[in-house]
Amino acid sequence: MLSSVQTLEILILGSVLVFAMPRNLKYWYTMTLVAAIALLTSYWCFGVLTADNPQATFTQPMSFTFWSGTPLLVIDKLSAFFILVTNFIAVVGSIYSGGYLKAYEHRSNIEFSLHYAAYIIFYSSMVLVPTMRDGLPFFMVWELMSVAAFVLTIFDYEQPDVLRAGIKFLVYMHVSMVILMIGFFVLYSRTGQMSFDALQIYFSNNPNLPLFLIFFVGFGIKCGFFPLHSWLPHADTAAPAHVAALMSGVTIKMGFYGLLRVLSFVKQDLVMIGIIIFSVGVITGLYGITKTVLHHNLKTKLAFSTIENAGIIAIGIGLGVMGIGLSNKVFALLCFLGSIMHILNHALFKSLLFFGEGAIYKTLKTRYIENFGGLMKKMPHTGVLFLVACIAVCGLPPFNGFVSEFLIYSGILRALDQAGMYKAAILLVALISMALIGGISLFAFSKTYATVFLGSPRSPIVEQAEEVGTNMLVAKYIVAIAIIIIGLVPSVILPLIFEITKIYVVIDTRIAPRQVLSILQPLSIATGIFVGLTLFLFVLRMLQQRSRTVDYGATWGCGYVGTSTKLQYTSTSLSDNFLQIVKPISEYNKEMEEFREDEIFPTPRTFKAKAADKVEVIYTEPVEAAIEALKKTTIIQTGSVQHYIMYAFIFVLFIFVLTFFKVI
Repeated sequence: MLSSVQTLEILILGSVLVFAMPRNLKYWYTMTLVAAIALLTSYWCFGVLTADNPQATFTQPMSFTFWSGTPLLVIDKLSAFFILVTNFIAVVGSIYSGGYLKAYEHRSNIEFSLHYAAYIIFYSSMVLVPTMRDGLPFFMVWELMSVAAFVLTIFDYEQPDVLRAGIKFLVYMHVSMVILMIGFFVLYSRTGQMSFDALQIYFSNNPNLPLFLIFFVGFGIKCGFFPLHSWLPHADTAAPAHVAALMSGVTIKMGFYGLLRVLSFVKQDLVMIGIIIFSVGVITGLYGITKTVLHHNLKTKLAFSTIENAGIIAIGIGLGVMGIGLSNKVFALLCFLGSIMHILNHALFKSLLFFGEGAIYKTLKTRYIENFGGLMKKMPHTGVLFLVACIAVCGLPPFNGFVSEFLIYSGILRALDQAGMYKAAILLVALISMALIGGISLFAFSKTYATVFLGSPRSPIVEQAEEVGTNMLVAKYIVAIAIIIIGLVPSVILPLIFEITKIYVVIDTRIAPRQVLSILQPLSIATGIFVGLTLFLFVLRMLQQRSRTVDYGATWGCGYVGTSTKLQYTSTSLSDNFLQIVKPISEYNKEMEEFREDEIFPTPRTFKAKAADKVEVIYTEPVEAAIEALKKTTIIQTGSVQHYIMYAFIFVLFIFVLTFFKVI
């Protein structure tokens, strides 16, 4: 009789069978396997999350062994939350992939097999990452996750930018792993153990801040924190839409899992650690949303928005840690609730945004938003669902993004009443930063949505747009329904989030949930009334218009119908004033031949604007210099067998000399 963990292992190994499947069955086999893994692990996770015991775990040994023994699969409440988020996005992503990949039917059978197998392994490794407590098994699944993500990212490997983005992603992930290994080696040198559980011993007997900073940098690279973020926009832009949804919605959350896991053991320096996380979160959030406004590649905009939301999550976590250090339990509770819920909420609305972008790219084969316009008429389902995601990402009611951000706001405002001057200054910075991020986000996504879906087509390619197939729409509607439910009835998810906050904040579980729900209840009632009234007016209008003849004409042009659709506002023109404000921190290049004074009748011109990442340049120049230096070493690659034998002889001789003089 197989144990449940052995069943999981067999399901994961079943990814190899994708190569033996007929082409028309690969999609269905992958989706079935992903669903089976999700059902099995979700069953474990719900059992742990709903247990009354805060320390409840699901623990079973794995089948394979290491020199240090048999690794254990351990699921506690924190692990269970991240696994459930991963399961949901992976399942809907697998549903979506069937429609998205139809545009790649020219690809070979082996390429499809490799993609689907990598998807299963990528998803499975993200399920296993939160379950590994020992260092060596953790690094194995962490590396497996990175390699599988690399394979998925370079699916369009014919494009040089895609391959470069994949390599950059892989390099950053290995830098992250090296830094994490340093942290574990420090841990091993002091405790004799290389596991997360050993952190409790280390933090009880040693200064907490130095080791925490090592782990913070290692996991911060995965989170996409500024200034370690530059892999994220490139990787998300290069990856297929369903992979980008999983990477942006879930993969960066593995970094937050590691950060939260380490924080669960921290004993000292809580206020300082909280300020560090909070400060990085503020800078990351503001930088990410600024770049979101400026970019014109729709997918790159969404990637930078992920960096912005990583900043919001970090702000909530940082404030929560400060609250624990200051013994303000209500403040800490609300901030942790908001940030952990935002991990889920961001996974949902960002996946829906990437699914929408994938639908547009599938039909138009471009991501440059200045070529869009009027897509609502061509793709009404995608347009409505993209609007839902845009409202959610802006943190507006009645959708899920508002709930999590509202909890963080509530924590800040409640703490502000009792704060002294020093604490009040930090809280005011938090309040202003959150408001500024939210305001710019509203500007960025209203501009994006208007440019893409409203107005008249800016390019002839829009005429070929059409609504996507059933499986892509089903995946998008599933995510949209989850967004709406959490926004309207947050009480369906809050009890599970409360179980995780118990790890950090000691609360009265009989009173605290009711207190938080009492904050959200009037909000839910008001939102419900608003939604009900909106639906009533919509139905009333439909009934009133049913007997009328509807005429269609040109989009209203403010009292003047121009001779060209290019006279509409563009994304560039809408963001021009904002660009003047952020110009000192942003590199924004405009390419256009200037008008001459004697040019009475201007000749046709092209205009191109491109936003560059100044921080990335800092990394790029040394890397490019290193690549150029390494290119010079290719002189030794002569192609001659005699030369290669000589190199081997020199190496053996070198080792002999070192051994003779007892250097090694």
